[in-house]
Amino acid sequence: TPADIRFAADGMVQSLGTWLRVLGYNCATSKAEASRAFMERAVAEDRVFLTRNFHLADNLPQTLLKRAQIVHVLSEHLPEQLREVVGKSRLMWRHAKSSSGAAATCTTASSGCASGSVQTWQAICRIVFG
Repeated sequence: TPADIRFAADGMVQSLGTWLRVLGYNCATSKAEASRAFMERAVAEDRVFLTRNFHLADNLPQTLLKRAQIVHVLSEHLPEQLREVVGKSRLMWRHAKSSSGAAATCTTASSGCASGSVQTWQAICRIVFG
């Protein structure tokens, strides 16, 4: 189901991966891991590999590419990237409400969500999910 989709966002869509995590989705990102190693990990963990790199076939073995679930993100801008992934994956906004009723929550400590960025998070959610 769409709620069970796990993602792996390469360095070209690092911000997209961060925002998917903020929205409550399981998304691995890697700055230091080489493309091949990161894609091998994505395949092993049954993750959808998100990238803007259209030259993967030039650098990676065909056997690996055939096993991978790859989504090529077309947009350069984060809100449009989120819309693309949401549309292609039929995702829904998986927010959680705190006891105070606030709709914005961070799902990982590494997401760096501070109280000042809650408004940004809510604005992006409105853009993407309406």
